[in-house]
Amino acid sequence: MPKIRKRSTTKGEDITQTDEFLSLSDKVAEFVMANTKQVLTGLGIVAVVISVAAGVYYWNEAKKNKSAYLLFQASRHMQAAEAQDDSAKAETDLSSARSIYQNIVKDYDGSADALTAHYELGNIDSYEGKWDDALKEYETVTAKGGDTVIVLSAKQRIAYAKWAKGDKEGALKEFDQLLSTNGAPKDL
Repeated sequence: MPKIRKRSTTKGEDITQTDEFLSLSDKVAEFVMANTKQVLTGLGIVAVVISVAAGVYYWNEAKKNKSAYLLFQASRHMQAAEAQDDSAKAETDLSSARSIYQNIVKDYDGSADALTAHYELGNIDSYEGKWDDALKEYETVTAKGGDTVIVLSAKQRIAYAKWAKGDKEGALKEFDQLLSTNGAPKDL
């Protein structure tokens, strides 16, 4: 069976699709040869832009991994403090955890890990009976956390801290607000 080739005509000549492709590739080759300097400059710029974008992406990922590792280290200190029978060693572990959490808040402000660090600092303050400091940390979480599970938990901790401070009315108001929200956060 013979091949059927589509033809188009330009200025009275028959041009096949293969000829059109060769003609296009010839035009591209001619353009590159005539504008070598500009083409190489353009390719160089594209390569630099891709390299910068890849570097920024890598740097952001490395930063996330570092903050996650710090959270893990602080969490280990918290667990060690809870397991200690010796109160002096427990205080040392809590102090180490507090220091790491404070560094996360300072170095990774605005991240989810910084919110977790604020929450855990509030837990340390609660454990130590520093209710006003705990309230500040939990309120930071509620102010910056949006509609997340950690915010819901921080609101509950605010109610507990107010109760522990002796502000029973404020605590009941917080609990009422929690109950009236009637729904889980979006990230559940």
